Amino acid sequence: MATTTASLNVEATCTVELSNMFCPGLTSRMNTCDPLSTSLGVFISLCTECPPFFYGVDCLTSCDCVVDNTESCDNINGTCYCSSGWTNTSCHTRIPVDE
Repeated sequence: MATTTASLNVEATCTVELSNMFCPGLTSRMNTCDPLSTSLGVFISLCTECPPFFYGVDCLTSCDCVVDNTESCDNINGTCYCSSGWTNTSCHTRIPVDE
């Protein structure tokens, strides 16, 4: 299997393991970047990671997180990872502090 690496505006080898990528000018689907070239089974495409708090096909879905209360959002499935002191699926509930 080809190595999977990608970063902003860098040519990358795209495999079916990539689902958080946007492939400009190409038809892209969840878990794939459609190839520009298929020589020897290697699929090359200009891929870009989804920006923070976006995920899914073409990075068009925004994470349902309260951004100020969230450390990060999973750019594959949209799961919110709350900052310390916050909870709930969208990080909108403050955890009570014991006095």
